[in-house]
Amino acid sequence: MNHLERYLRAAPISLALERAIEARWISSLPLVDPVLDVGCGDGLFAERTFARRLAVGVDRNPVELAIARTQRIYRGLVAADAARLPFATGSFASVISNSVLEHLADLPATLGEIRRVMRGDARFWFSVPSPLYGKLLFHATVLRNAGLTALSRRYEELVNVKLQKNLHCYGVERWQDLLEQAGLRMVRHDSYLPRRVMFTNDLGYPLAVPAMLWKRWLGRWTLVPSARPPIAAALARLLDPVYRAPCAQGEGAGWLIEAVPA
Repeated sequence: MNHLERYLRAAPISLALERAIEARWISSLPLVDPVLDVGCGDGLFAERTFARRLAVGVDRNPVELAIARTQRIYRGLVAADAARLPFATGSFASVISNSVLEHLADLPATLGEIRRVMRGDARFWFSVPSPLYGKLLFHATVLRNAGLTALSRRYEELVNVKLQKNLHCYGVERWQDLLEQAGLRMVRHDSYLPRRVMFTNDLGYPLAVPAMLWKRWLGRWTLVPSARPPIAAALARLLDPVYRAPCAQGEGAGWLIEAVPA
């Protein structure tokens, strides 16, 4: 079973497709223990991604952390603000943060804290949206091609800011500057989420509305988890070409970034 089918068992298409691509990337990384997951949320991403337990997950939402405890993928869970991490300097050999930094108000402080808790030979891997995140959406593209530029921008804002709550959709140069200010150096960056993926995500948003309600009311994305495996298997076969679609550098809606202490 690949990451896409595994994630589709627990989440709607518009979330599962994006997260499965990220899971495929992060699971291939040479993570050295102990690992800190910044912004672990309910633990679903780590549970669907890793075959081993991670050292520590940190998140500021106690409700999400309570759900994460049931996943049993972290040896420890801590409620804290990422801009004020309650760990000793040089505590971790690896730090990951998946689709989290774009939501945080105090990004410089957060990156500074991540650098502080990293060992001298540690590595930091994270995924974030690029400036193309809104522009590559299906409906935004259709409106823009029809000459309805203002409506296209409003749709981009609706999804990117109101729905996804993305505060930071930066180019790679801006991320390089932010990392350098925090005492980190970018050693690799790759684009992901090509237009084909973003079109699929966008078209799947209406189908995700019930899942958002289940998540709010039940703490999970699916109403009847036991019914998901055959559905997930069929959807994974259907979406496999999208899941495997290549992404040219600079043409994706997101960045996969690796950084080390400067």
